[in-house]
Amino acid sequence: QSHAPAPMTYDGERIMKNPRGSLTPHRFPDGSILLIYYNNGHTEKEGYCGRRYYWYTYGRPALGHPNKMLWSEPELALWWDGESLDDRPDWNADWAIVDGPGYCDFAALPGGELAFVESNKLTLRLHKVDPATLQHMSLQHLTSSPPSSPPSSSFRRPRGLGRTMMMPSLQGRSGGWSFVLRIGGLPSDVKPKTVICDSREIVTAAEDEEDGGCYITKGF
Repeated sequence: QSHAPAPMTYDGERIMKNPRGSLTPHRFPDGSILLIYYNNGHTEKEGYCGRRYYWYTYGRPALGHPNKMLWSEPELALWWDGESLDDRPDWNADWAIVDGPGYCDFAALPGGELAFVESNKLTLRLHKVDPATLQHMSLQHLTSSPPSSPPSSSFRRPRGLGRTMMMPSLQGRSGGWSFVLRIGGLPSDVKPKTVICDSREIVTAAEDEEDGGCYITKGF
């Protein structure tokens, strides 16, 4: 039995956002690309929502594969914490004004800096791309590598499903810390809808860490 296409959801109701909203690329002379985008929520308001956060990602051609791009981890470009226009009772798609940034256009400045403009039909804004952020994104694929030194501590969970293993506390370690999670097994070990790794926790959503009876789940 066939079903009509429908957006993917988190829980059957909340529609999963995706980066298929309006996006703007800027190509550099070496073929790399800086992309600015937002995550489209497929709302009933025809895409005018979900623009409170804009993101950068930096792509470079893959070695030996000129038609393939490797993209960096996203970095926050813009965010909006002003008045919410999407929730007003007389909202209309014909003259809608988005909350936060509008469509972006890049421009190379005479001094070599990169900037972009955006407008939400009320205000035109000019933003400069932070040179340090741009440099870090451009080097991400060149400087990232697995750790060469042995770990300071390691532990293994016995093989088999249905067993829970608690991570050791990483608090109090001087000099910072990082960890590598390695998961291995056979295809037969994992059944459909099986949770392989769950690091979520329930925390209070109240301000100043005061328990007001409101909670959120965070993690992955």
